[in-house]
Amino acid sequence: DQDFQNWELILVDDHSTDDTMELAKSFQLKYTDKIHVYLNPKKGASAARNYGFSIAKGKYIQFLDADDLILPGKFNAQLFIFQDTKSDVVVSDYIVSDFNTQKKISHHTFEMLDSNILYCLLRNVVGSGNPIYKTEMVKKIGGYNEKLTSAQDWDFHLRLYFSEAKFSHHAGDFFQIRKVNDSLSSSWIKVYEQACEYLPELKTSIQTDKHFTLQCSQYIASLYHLTLIHSKLTAKRPFYRNQMREWSGGNFDFLSSRLKKGLVFVTGFRFLEFLERIRIKFRR
Repeated sequence: DQDFQNWELILVDDHSTDDTMELAKSFQLKYTDKIHVYLNPKKGASAARNYGFSIAKGKYIQFLDADDLILPGKFNAQLFIFQDTKSDVVVSDYIVSDFNTQKKISHHTFEMLDSNILYCLLRNVVGSGNPIYKTEMVKKIGGYNEKLTSAQDWDFHLRLYFSEAKFSHHAGDFFQIRKVNDSLSSSWIKVYEQACEYLPELKTSIQTDKHFTLQCSQYIASLYHLTLIHSKLTAKRPFYRNQMREWSGGNFDFLSSRLKKGLVFVTGFRFLEFLERIRIKFRR
């Protein structure tokens, strides 16, 4: 459904266990000049993206996961921004819907990229199918981190930013995430756990960046706080606790209510942690 037709599709099967490969090959036979099908030599979403990227020949790259959609007009709209600016990554807005019912769940905009880019990239995950990228910039950072099983897009776009890639925002919904209940990304706590584990590797880059603000550090403190409360990885609690304290710097603004701030001021973080964990237990 794209007006722009100068594209090739590198379709990578990530070790599917049904008839996906046969179906994909039937499309390859029908569109031999457009579609090329491969089996992921490793396993996992990041490895599949990197393998497809290593084969692609275009000046620009568009990633797309199997359960998501790119909407009509996306290529023309975003490629135009590359011609008009010195952009390396063009990001638009997107919607999230239920895979089965197609009912809209949420809408995400990235207007903040133009005014508060670091906080925007920390706070809002840019889905892999949302932007179009200059191939040379993806190559510069070595593609996706294959060690990560979740938080992959979050890490990918932060590394692009720290490699001095220029991001631009083009308003409009050109991407649709279709949420599947059993997908890795549907479990937010898994994403938070992985992000918390990986954040120390980015800490210096984040804190020395010219766009680093108190708002950024408070958001990261809240990420560690939520993970500390909700994660079942009990052995990781001291790590989450210490990182939360370091990023907060003794500032409690990341807490969501005055009552919580007051409790921390009077009794300390551990008592609040205890109360919140009890509340979650009874709520379940």
